[in-house]
Amino acid sequence: MAIPAWCHDTTALDLLRLARSHPTDLLHRQNLATWLIDNGRRISDPDSLDLGEALRASFQTGELVLLPPETAQRLHPLVGALHGWLYGVQDNSDAVARLWLLPPHSLELAPNVWLEMLPVSAGTFLMGTPDTEAERDDDEILHEVTLTQPFLVGKYPVTQEQWQSVMGRNPSYFQGGNLPVEMVSWNDAHEFFQKVRKKTGQAVCLPTEAQWEYSCRAGTSTPFHFGSVLNGTQANCVGEFPYGTTETGPDLQKTSQVGSYAANAWGLHDMHGNVWEWCQDWYGE
Repeated sequence: MAIPAWCHDTTALDLLRLARSHPTDLLHRQNLATWLIDNGRRISDPDSLDLGEALRASFQTGELVLLPPETAQRLHPLVGALHGWLYGVQDNSDAVARLWLLPPHSLELAPNVWLEMLPVSAGTFLMGTPDTEAERDDDEILHEVTLTQPFLVGKYPVTQEQWQSVMGRNPSYFQGGNLPVEMVSWNDAHEFFQKVRKKTGQAVCLPTEAQWEYSCRAGTSTPFHFGSVLNGTQANCVGEFPYGTTETGPDLQKTSQVGSYAANAWGLHDMHGNVWEWCQDWYGE
């Protein structure tokens, strides 16, 4: 299939360059999607319109848009043409189509199973807790930490579906594909990431304690990224024993689907509650 005529439009070419050269900036991809939609309406091109709408829906929701088979079959050659224009190689495969329809930094673990990650910028923060914070432990010494390199972190805890697709088993007590995987050891987590590396060719691992706390706080200095009160309504925890308030809240007595509670300022879910999370490095006072 020849490259579509709109690929030769000066505006389209500029948008394509920006979208592919700045993969972490969703604005460029959204601009490309908007142009494709406007162009499709202007010249009555349903392929351009459908591709633009699929891309825009994917970027706005942060989730993969699963297209109807007949639509996907129509759009794959167009995506292959985009890929060919950018890299000089024509490729109409499903993998290339997913490259454009997936949010940036998504790793495909199995057919229709993706691990989505979000970028976290380098920066400096205060790790630990102040002496005045209630219920703090003696080893939570407040100290400044600088993370000199940006990194990627999972948007959600690893789900049972993701774990099953890589490991071939599901050890969780509370069963459910979109529930976080639990009943896994630190060594189990490392085995999971080793297999993800083999599947995807990408270097993935547990976050260090500093990376985890930096990601969790998301620029805040309160006990929780959502403030100073926790009673089971802000995160999945035992609401019968509230923190920072006398008002009790729910106690689900089970894990909840990932993303059930509001994300922090950096778009990360379940950084508090639901399940305990492993870190890469060792414990040190």
